[in-house]
Amino acid sequence: MESDFKGIREKRQKCAEEVKQAWQSEKDEASRVIQDFGSYTTLHGFHFVFDSASRIRRIIWFTLILLGVIFLFFQFRDNWRKLRNNQSVIGKDLEHSQKMLYPAITICNQNMMRRSKIMGTDAQTFLDQQDHVKFKYSGENLLDKETSPDFNIEESVIKNSHNLTEMLKTCEWQKVPCSAANFTSFVSFMRGVCHTFNSGQDGHRDLYATTAGKIQALSLYLDAQPEEYYGPYSYDATGFKILVHDQRELYPNIEDLALDVTPGFTTNIRVRRSKLISLPTPFKSNCGERNLTSFKEYSEYACLTECYTNITVRECGCRVLSMPSVGVNETRFCTAKEIFKCVFPIFSDFNPSNCDCPVPCTKVTYRVQASMAYAPSSHVWDTLFPLFNLSSNDTDKVTEYQNYIRQRMVQVHIYYETLDTEITEEKPAYDLNDFGSDVGGNMGLFLGCSLLTLCEFVDLIIIMCLRCWRKRNAVDLKGDQFQ
Repeated sequence: MESDFKGIREKRQKCAEEVKQAWQSEKDEASRVIQDFGSYTTLHGFHFVFDSASRIRRIIWFTLILLGVIFLFFQFRDNWRKLRNNQSVIGKDLEHSQKMLYPAITICNQNMMRRSKIMGTDAQTFLDQQDHVKFKYSGENLLDKETSPDFNIEESVIKNSHNLTEMLKTCEWQKVPCSAANFTSFVSFMRGVCHTFNSGQDGHRDLYATTAGKIQALSLYLDAQPEEYYGPYSYDATGFKILVHDQRELYPNIEDLALDVTPGFTTNIRVRRSKLISLPTPFKSNCGERNLTSFKEYSEYACLTECYTNITVRECGCRVLSMPSVGVNETRFCTAKEIFKCVFPIFSDFNPSNCDCPVPCTKVTYRVQASMAYAPSSHVWDTLFPLFNLSSNDTDKVTEYQNYIRQRMVQVHIYYETLDTEITEEKPAYDLNDFGSDVGGNMGLFLGCSLLTLCEFVDLIIIMCLRCWRKRNAVDLKGDQFQ
């Protein structure tokens, strides 16, 4: 029995020694693999840590490599933070074109509806109820007068607004005659029916300018018809609002952006085209577009209009003139009382930031510069009066005719100042290419290595793991044999 136990102990001791020798062999082999790695790796100074006979020298080189790794880590951290900040820079450039798309030109009379058409009708009542001057003296008694249930302000505006055929006395595009048929129209909240030249809509071909200057201008001679002015929206001025805008702006912001053009003057409007290119999320400009229910083409102003319409319909149960009608009962317009009591207070508290209306990533705008000259000149009367059998002695008729022209007629020329487009492009201040360049440069500076050096370390780790796995399997096999 004792001899049997002694045999088992000897067998266990022998097996333990074999396992110990196997682990020692694995350790020695791992050390040789690392020494071999140090002899061929491109990491500068790494082989001195293993090959040098001097311990002090090995410690120095290990310390230098460790410091290089630490500095590299801090540089990597700073570069990563810089990449995550998503900062941008603005670049300016000029793009010259042989021909350039002519902008859309929107013209609105300062008056909403003609006096001669609305007196004694519901349209007059509707305007009177919004008249802040009359409201100041009549109080809310003015709001007590009701319009008929079937009164539709949009239909009334379309029917009673100034007729473009009557207002447009002469029209020339690049010295070629044009007419009201070259315009499209839409309804504005305060100006009634507005008319757009070169809108780009169906049936209207795009017009291009091939040279800058007045020779390829849109020249208009307009009659403001001041005797037809009525209502609160015509108090501010006589004449027209003219807006130069992109064709994608089918319903442009007339009140805030349009130029006021007054009778008695020749107005030259010089146009410069600009393009703004922004960056999407995660950059601060956060540009983009989204589908709109009421508009085919996206623009920031169209999006804000739809947002304000939805708020107005939800809070007031109605919509006002010029608001889109998709999803809304088209016959349900706000009364004057609802406009005063509900719509205007909502508008005063309206915050555009509450609407999801990003800036388009590519936005075309037009910068305009207007110059005005008193018109017509005094000399023109010397030419005109003989044609009408008038002389300078007919003082009353001469004065009447001069006042008639200067109080109602507007002459305007709209043309490109240059065919250069000013491009303002937002670009990433620091992108992946810059990040990779900085990391690679820092790796070379502090450790003298490259991306392939990292691949060498990955290769070493894989080799070591495979060797460890094989040795472990061999040891486990021997243990099983002992069992």
